[in-house]
Amino acid sequence: MAFCKQRNILVEAWAPFTNGQILKHPVLKGIADQYQKSVAQLSLRWIIQKGIVPLPNSVTPERIINNLEVFDFEINAQDIERIDKLTDCGSSGLHPDKVDF
Repeated sequence: MAFCKQRNILVEAWAPFTNGQILKHPVLKGIADQYQKSVAQLSLRWIIQKGIVPLPNSVTPERIINNLEVFDFEINAQDIERIDKLTDCGSSGLHPDKVDF
């Protein structure tokens, strides 16, 4: 992330729902409920607020619409920090800060 930011490279979040693993996370569910949003919407909003472009995948029209409904709220700093500290949300690949070039 730091490498990309220093070079003005836009980072994309591929598979932001970690193959569905995060959608059942109890902490994320609790935070999402506070905003009256789904965990998917909370996750997308968190990614956007981090300055990253999320690339969610869905073929279900309802889910595609829901994925777009993330611009009518903002996650507060305390909740961003709580989400940032989570380490058990699953993974869909290599950690971008730990890839050797």
